[in-house]
Amino acid sequence: MYSYALHVLHHPEDAEDVVQHAFIQLWREWDHIGRDKRKRWLMQVLHNRCMDSIRSRRATGARFLPTGQGHLETATMTVASPLTADARLEGHDVRKVIEAGMETLPDSTRSMMVLHYFQDQPLDGIADLLRVPVGTVKAALHRGRKKLLEFVLATCPDVVES
Repeated sequence: MYSYALHVLHHPEDAEDVVQHAFIQLWREWDHIGRDKRKRWLMQVLHNRCMDSIRSRRATGARFLPTGQGHLETATMTVASPLTADARLEGHDVRKVIEAGMETLPDSTRSMMVLHYFQDQPLDGIADLLRVPVGTVKAALHRGRKKLLEFVLATCPDVVES
């Protein structure tokens, strides 16, 4: 759960908070949720909390500095910026390019891609969790891959050779 939240939010403290709130909510609703539905319910609450956190950040037009770029006590708010020219020149760290590209995707598409490619969730599981048809998940993943490839090619054309 923490891994999913971290992939979606990109901030360890925020990820810890949403996971903790999801478990607190599960604890409060424990008797009202069937044993066989708890895992799905918990992931759905976690997903909703992540989306709420993203919306809240966007409403202020800012985000926290990533871990390692400032002390927690003195972290300031900063507007998200695209990948800098220096970052592109420093060996094209593919992971950083992909993370930057993931940030350009719509929240729902990014969430589906994280669930499928980083959390190994099957398409029908994602559809069930997000309460959308499987075709919607397939289409979102296709569009997400396409947009991510376009971003990578535009940012670092020599990273992808074919």
